[in-house]
Amino acid sequence: MKRLSALLLAASLWGASSYAGGDSHNQHAAVFTGVTVASGHAGFTLGADYEYMPDAWGKTYGLIGIVDFVLGKPTQSILAVGGTWHPMDALRVVLAPGVEMAGGHSAGLLRIGTNYDFHFDTCSVSPTLNLDIVGGHIATVIGVAFGMGF
Repeated sequence: MKRLSALLLAASLWGASSYAGGDSHNQHAAVFTGVTVASGHAGFTLGADYEYMPDAWGKTYGLIGIVDFVLGKPTQSILAVGGTWHPMDALRVVLAPGVEMAGGHSAGLLRIGTNYDFHFDTCSVSPTLNLDIVGGHIATVIGVAFGMGF
C-alpha cells in the first residue's frame, strides 16, 4: 500500500509547464482520496486519473483514464476510460465505462461524475462527486483530487 501511495503521489506531482486559468495545457494528472458508499457500507478510496484534451477539441472535450481502489473486504479495483466535457474552464463532467473487480469477480461499470478545479499556480484541488453504476446498483464516490496540468 505504501508503494501504491508513493506512486500515486509521484504521478500527481509529475509535469512541467504552467497551469492556471487560461494557460494552454492540454493534459492533467491527479490523485484522489475519498470514500465510496454503496449498500450502506463505506470504504476508503484512493485513485488517480489522467486527462488528455486534444488540441483539435479545444478545452471543451477530453479523454480520461481512471483507476480507483476501494479499500475493504474485499478490496475493489475500478478501471475506466471515457470522455470529459468542460462546460466552464474549471468544471469537468465525466462519463466513463469500465470494469469493477472484487473478490475474483468483475462487472461492467459506468462512472458519471463531476468536479470543480481550484487552481493554485501549477496545481489544482478539486472537490469530486462520482456515481458508479454496477449491475443496477449505484455507489457514491465523494472526495478531493490533487492534480497538476501540463
